[in-house]
Amino acid sequence: MMPARPKGETDVSEVLAVAFDDRNAAADVLHRLRGLGADHLVELEDACVAQRGPDGRLQLSQAIGRRLPLHGRFWHDLVHHLLHHGRHREADCDTPECRLERSFCRQLADALRPGTSALFVLVRETSAEALIESLERHKGRVLRSTLPEREEEALEVAVGMRPPKAPPAAELQAMIVQEEDEMAQAARHKRATAQERRRREIERLRQGGLGPDDIRAVIQRCTDAARAGRASVLAYRFPSELCLDGGRAINNGEPDWPASLAGQPRALYDYYQNVLRPAGYHIRAAILNYPGGIPGDAGLFLRWAN
Repeated sequence: MMPARPKGETDVSEVLAVAFDDRNAAADVLHRLRGLGADHLVELEDACVAQRGPDGRLQLSQAIGRRLPLHGRFWHDLVHHLLHHGRHREADCDTPECRLERSFCRQLADALRPGTSALFVLVRETSAEALIESLERHKGRVLRSTLPEREEEALEVAVGMRPPKAPPAAELQAMIVQEEDEMAQAARHKRATAQERRRREIERLRQGGLGPDDIRAVIQRCTDAARAGRASVLAYRFPSELCLDGGRAINNGEPDWPASLAGQPRALYDYYQNVLRPAGYHIRAAILNYPGGIPGDAGLFLRWAN
């Protein structure tokens, strides 16, 4: 049995991982550390040896436990948990459930290569320095990560060894409020982004003329529609804000709707009058949607059949 700690002493442990370039070194060092524990030089709680073969396969062995009811399955889950967070650099290892620093996980994953081994121990803080001093004599790379008070239980939860405690109802309600706030903020940002994008597009179309690429796109839409067996197509779509009257004439089907066009839509209509109409095309305009009950986008449809 381990000696009782004085009343009020902080219950703090450390997870130490010692990486060795030799596959058998970790098991040899653990054997020597048991002797230090027997001499009361090191207060060793639990330990495990991890060996990675030349083929990269990981093997855990030599698990011991003195104070905590831990066993090989605990160490299996813990070691794989650490290696997962070390290999996946975007994974979050600094969590309240497992307070093992990201750098600790990363260093461990980098060190435990094929043909190497590592020793994992839980040790009392009061004897950690003595243990580290002993380990460094064996030419191992010492990694350490402090576990806060009563962290053993939280660590078991993190690696799936015991079910988590149910959070208070108030905490869940706070999560709902936070999620709703984040969703509302995201929606506002999305609307603001869309409005700004539309504003820039309107400005571009208001200032721009009709270039060769624009004409090519219209002709391609007509050709694709004809190949699909259709006699008309939505050839051009634009914000109704480009109309001098906001799309009123198009929405009401007034015959002089072309006079309301401006910018690139007007240039396209002029192209129709000068090129497409003599070639037998017909054109009509329509409002395509009504966001908030007002005209949104307008469309120019081309037809090539009577």
